[in-house]
Amino acid sequence: MDVILSFGALLKQARRFAGMTQAALAEQAGFSTNYISQLERGLHAPPAATVELLARALALDAVQAATLAAAARDGLRAPASTQDIRAVPLASGSSPSLPHMPDLIGRAAFLANLKQRLTEQHDLALYGLPGVGKSTLALALAHDPAVRAWFPDGVLWARLGQTPALEMQLIGWGMQLGMVPESLTRWNDITALCRMLHAFIAGQRLLLIIDDAWKIADALAFRVGGDQCVHILTTRFAPIAFQFARAGAIPVAELDNASSLELLQHLAPRAVALEPHVAASLAQATGGLPLALALMGNYLQSQSLCSQPRRMHMALERLRDATARLQLSEPLAISDLLAGQAPDTERSLQAAIALSDHALSEKLRAILRDLAIFPSKPASFSETTAQAVCALPADEIGPALDALTDAALIESVTADRYQIHQTIVDYARLAGPNRLAQERLVRYFSTCVGKPHVTRDMFDREWELLREALILAGHLEMHQELIALVSALAPVMINRGLYDAADAALRQARAVDCATKDRVHILHYTGLLALKRGKPGTALTLLSEALALTQTDASLRICRSAILATLGMVYHKSGDYAQAEQAAQEGIALAREFGDDASLGALLHLSGVLCQKRGLYAVARAAWQESVTIAMQSEDSELLVALLGNLGMVARKEGDSVQAERYYQEALALARQIGYRERLSTILRQLGVIAFERGATDEAREFYEEALREARAIGFEEGIQHALISLGAFAAQQEDFQQAQAYMIEGLAIARALGQRDAICIFLTNLGMMAIDMGDYALAERYLSEGIAIAHALQSQERISGMLEALGEAALARGALAEAEAHAAEALALAQKINHHEKIAQAFFLLGRVFARQGDGERAKGALQESLTRLQAMNNMRIASAAACELGEVYMAEGEWEQARRLFEMALADSTLLHYRGYDERARQNLAECERHTSM
Repeated sequence: MDVILSFGALLKQARRFAGMTQAALAEQAGFSTNYISQLERGLHAPPAATVELLARALALDAVQAATLAAAARDGLRAPASTQDIRAVPLASGSSPSLPHMPDLIGRAAFLANLKQRLTEQHDLALYGLPGVGKSTLALALAHDPAVRAWFPDGVLWARLGQTPALEMQLIGWGMQLGMVPESLTRWNDITALCRMLHAFIAGQRLLLIIDDAWKIADALAFRVGGDQCVHILTTRFAPIAFQFARAGAIPVAELDNASSLELLQHLAPRAVALEPHVAASLAQATGGLPLALALMGNYLQSQSLCSQPRRMHMALERLRDATARLQLSEPLAISDLLAGQAPDTERSLQAAIALSDHALSEKLRAILRDLAIFPSKPASFSETTAQAVCALPADEIGPALDALTDAALIESVTADRYQIHQTIVDYARLAGPNRLAQERLVRYFSTCVGKPHVTRDMFDREWELLREALILAGHLEMHQELIALVSALAPVMINRGLYDAADAALRQARAVDCATKDRVHILHYTGLLALKRGKPGTALTLLSEALALTQTDASLRICRSAILATLGMVYHKSGDYAQAEQAAQEGIALAREFGDDASLGALLHLSGVLCQKRGLYAVARAAWQESVTIAMQSEDSELLVALLGNLGMVARKEGDSVQAERYYQEALALARQIGYRERLSTILRQLGVIAFERGATDEAREFYEEALREARAIGFEEGIQHALISLGAFAAQQEDFQQAQAYMIEGLAIARALGQRDAICIFLTNLGMMAIDMGDYALAERYLSEGIAIAHALQSQERISGMLEALGEAALARGALAEAEAHAAEALALAQKINHHEKIAQAFFLLGRVFARQGDGERAKGALQESLTRLQAMNNMRIASAAACELGEVYMAEGEWEQARRLFEMALADSTLLHYRGYDERARQNLAECERHTSM
């Protein structure tokens, strides 16, 4: 095939790629501007010397100069073989039609991956939502110096759109390559034109970018590069991307929140500085679409030019409205126009989405508007839910969702779930509220929720949609459906720590006239929420009202057992164990009478907790084991988590720390799986205790801190105070008494506000022990005196034992040995009565030190050895090391140096375990003394 080349066309192309005007080239080569113009128009045939001067002025290489000389020798319009002659390459500059490079933020890693694929000679096809930045990424590659170096023959760019002028753009590519118009326009067949371009490009290394393809045939018409070329396609449609590039089809995701805000700040720094929180929420509202951010940023920047804060505030306020964001527009540059577009064409997010929307059938457009009632991504919806909302037959919903996915208007995320982007939701809602679809959503979910385990399973999959249904039920005054949804979902929301959402739903339900049975449920769950939020007085009032209503109708007696379970928890948290036990036993009897297994499981759990408080571990375990069976049969994962945690606690108290950790880890995995954040906080704290006791201090701190974060995140006051107890005790063991006091005082204030006497007792014990370590015995006495009074009022033998031990420590510290011995002996007796292995070991540890100070070596060795043996069996290596050190000192005082040396070596096996109360230094000094004596 012959291709007609023109010297004038080659000269003009080379000059443009060199970035020179005719005047600049004339001056550089020593000619007049008019002469250069005449050469480019083909009015003169230049001699060889002139061509040489022009080639030198244009800095052409040898091949380029030879090409230009050949064109001059063969005449103004001489034919030349495509196998022998090449046009001036495009490497010295980008294609004249290449659009400008827009701002690119948050894409560094993605862009690096694309560049790597290009160097491996892979065709690419970028696909995704309108406005997601596909064209921008392609432009970034086209402008990248490294990419252009990899493609030394240049870059060709074509923007297609829905109705591309294929022939015009292909001719444009030919002219950019240096082919003369006559050789291109003589073909009236697209296929022949494509073959001609392909033959001409053969052997060159070009990057060919095909932007915004709507049809695969249009995209393939521009696939004219040879083996050394790479093509990049951008399209909204995944099927087109796959057909074009197969493994090179790459989805383009939206920007994350941080990158979105960074881009907005780059475009409109004054607006972001003026209202950073508003700007952050607006950036998030765009769903990470770069086009939306660019339009928003450019608009805000234009409003900031007058330096009037009032105007900026008004602009930011306007953009809170989704319609205003969609309709933001700006004129397109000439280089950004599609073939056939008028110069006054504007771009907006609404227009970009409308192109895809208008390409749909009327039926699909209606389905898209139905789906737009769903919350936007990251929420998702199932085919079943979509079918219900769209009122479609089962055999139609799948193809409809497929069509919308292919049109990039919804996204498929898993085998049966889909997402819809925020901007698509905003666009589809421009037509106004879709009441029929909203009603269908509410009715669908109100009929689905029912049995607790079904509700929990659905909650885990559909929480975002269920929350939307709750809101819509209130707005649409669908009262019957609202009550059904709240009655089923409120306990699950509360257990998941979604207190604000539960509160909003319960408030809506309480404002509705409903049947007495429904009102009982609403009062019950509102009381449960009050308890979780640390308002036991409010909880008691609401639960008492609910119980009173159950007495008005014999058919409501079945509701009493569940209310009594919650009421018993209120009494338990307030330290009124007698009332709690009474509520539990009445509730258990009712639950067994009515076969109410859900309430029975909760009541047995409560009964076990109360037995555990009295040291009746075997009775507690029996109640919990029955409750475990019920929880597993009813698939009550929340109850099972609580039971595993309590079984772990008893195992630890009985000295089996290995089994305790197994229970805790099982409970932790299940709590994370179901999102049970309230119990998650508790279990993390318990695991921290286990880690601390075996000397894993860093691990313990991480558990405690995560427990506090989880509790604070959901406003779980009880969890906050318990995490503060653990963190305070940890800081005290590390001798950071200032931090320890801060934790304990904050926690004590919470416990006092909640009226939780058991927690108050624990805080007072810890504060008293810290005061002892700091040598402030008067302060210790005040804390401990108040604490033991509360412990006696609670009739909690465990708390009394702990307080007696603390009082014994205080007496020992100030040298009152007889008092210390009496307190330690009483603490030991109580601990043995309730079989609390940890308290028994600690009481023996205290007694052994008292006996040692009294000079009674035999009793000191007996008590300390008993403490050491028990602590080792419990894997409480921290205090075990301290006991070994104390026992070694007793042997050393008696001159038994070898036995003492072995004990000190045991104590120092992990020196980090001894880092409190100076035991580490004592053990090292004593070991050195023993070694001197044994070596003599």
